[in-house]
Amino acid sequence: MDWLEYFKLIGITSLPNVILLSAILFIGKGVIEKYFASSLEKYKTDLALIANKNATVFERIHERKINAITDVHGKLNILYKSLAIYTSQLKFVPTGKSSDEFQTELGTEFFNKYNEFVDSYLVNKLYLSDLSCETIENILKEFRVASHDYSTISFFKNAGVNGGEIMVQAFKDSINASKRVENEFPVVLNDLKHSFSEEIQKFEINR
Repeated sequence: MDWLEYFKLIGITSLPNVILLSAILFIGKGVIEKYFASSLEKYKTDLALIANKNATVFERIHERKINAITDVHGKLNILYKSLAIYTSQLKFVPTGKSSDEFQTELGTEFFNKYNEFVDSYLVNKLYLSDLSCETIENILKEFRVASHDYSTISFFKNAGVNGGEIMVQAFKDSINASKRVENEFPVVLNDLKHSFSEEIQKFEINR
């Protein structure tokens, strides 16, 4: 059915009326098309703004995550180095200091680095995975145990204990602590490093 037949069907037969209605329909069609075109452009613009906003938020989170991992990993390695020096069985004592004084300085340095790391970790753990957090907390526990086992013999010496089974056991604990720090801890730290790398890669893939 063409437009003329349609107009006749609804009772519009005079030429002026047909022309007028045709003009109205033509104009109306243009208005409707223009409206939908405008709405579509606005929708596209809104989507682009949302996408840009989400991208910006993601980039900020990504940057903070990278900074958190870098800070925690760096400070943990500094802490380990401090523990390794403190628990080493072979030390070169600086001139002008006694062995006990030097040992006390190294112990103090380790505990200061430990506290610095814990402060950094508590601030940054929000951006770390649960697995990384669990691994770090286990490492900290082992660090504390090793430093305790190593320092027990010095504690007994300062308390005036010079022999007996208690000193023999303290000496063994000190040696074992040094070996664990030297041989086992680097493996754990290297595993954590790989875990951090995988964590970053997964985050990049999901971008």
